[in-house]
Amino acid sequence: ILPDWSENQNRDTVKSDILIESSTRLRSLSAGYDVVLSIDGILPCQLTKPCVLMSNTLNYWTEAVAVQASQWKGIVVPTSYYAKSIRAINHTARIYPVSYGLPEDVLQEANSVRPMMLKEDNMIIRLPHRPDYRKGHREAIEGLARALPESRKTRIEISWLDEERYLPYFNEIESLAEQLGVRKQVFFCGWLSGSDQIRAMRNSCAMLQLGLFEESFGLSIVESILFGRPALTRSQPAAREIVGTSELLIELTDPLDWYTILVDYFARRVRPESIDSDRRFLIRQLSLKRMTTKYSHILTEIIESK
Repeated sequence: ILPDWSENQNRDTVKSDILIESSTRLRSLSAGYDVVLSIDGILPCQLTKPCVLMSNTLNYWTEAVAVQASQWKGIVVPTSYYAKSIRAINHTARIYPVSYGLPEDVLQEANSVRPMMLKEDNMIIRLPHRPDYRKGHREAIEGLARALPESRKTRIEISWLDEERYLPYFNEIESLAEQLGVRKQVFFCGWLSGSDQIRAMRNSCAMLQLGLFEESFGLSIVESILFGRPALTRSQPAAREIVGTSELLIELTDPLDWYTILVDYFARRVRPESIDSDRRFLIRQLSLKRMTTKYSHILTEIIESK
């Protein structure tokens, strides 16, 4: 485990002692391995071993800089749609699309969950996203307020990272909910994982991702659909690539109209067998074994071609 030197830099400064320590340790560690795999970050030094980047987004500075580097023998990405974006930036790189995989116990749990078929009172709508204004927290609240009084019994549940740097955005969201008269319907919970996350998905009716953040895969979107809960989003081509024609991915023209669209979805009484078919398709796509096997083939190919 190396010091994360990329987290201690910005466009103007680099802490040289951390960079030097990271470089020294990486050279030492790499001597015992055939290939180096970096996740989202540029390596702090040049190596004689082949280096591969796992790239997951272009929406943050560190990740965007990494894909521009010439040190990679290959770049692994989660969707073919995202691969096109990488090729536009680094047209000489060898790019390998490999879908994410989820643990077998999560897939089995999802397969056992009853799809949410009917609109119910006291609906819980989840926003399981990082505190990033591009993820659509404001749009979710504005849409909830637009649908009043019909939406009065609907509750928005926001997963939140309790860090000081996100406090201004937290205050902004809270203030907006108060101003629009829906503060009692907006709840913040801690960042959920494991069984807590699964329980939250079971208890929810839908998931919102209404902002302008373009996903390279859309894990929260895909997980919602995997659990039989509709995901309401703006246009998300990468997520659409993964879930195919599923009716559970509802892409909106007007994100503030999400409540009306969701009510219409439940009123249509989508066939349970259609939802189950979508989930079985996703379970095959999201096999962790399938993902690791593909990574093994790619890394072996790169080692043998050096």
